[in-house]
Amino acid sequence: MDKTIVKDGWLYRNGFLRKNCKIRLTDITQMKRKKNLFGEALILYKNQKKIAKISARNRNVDWLQVKIAEIKKDKKKLERKK
Repeated sequence: MDKTIVKDGWLYRNGFLRKNCKIRLTDITQMKRKKNLFGEALILYKNQKKIAKISARNRNVDWLQVKIAEIKKDKKKLERKK
């Protein structure tokens, strides 16, 4: 399973047997969920190109998807106020 951290507008992933990645949350344009053998995977897209696939148990995928959506929503509110 992957270790995923959401901090300061960035998503850090330390993947098991995969390369580590650092993704800016504002770059994510689309999220999809896909069932796999171990639970579910959250697939992140930037301009219709897959940039990351994060495997986790079902409740962790729920949490991660909500967390990313909340942060993106807060960033948009701040941009509108400026």
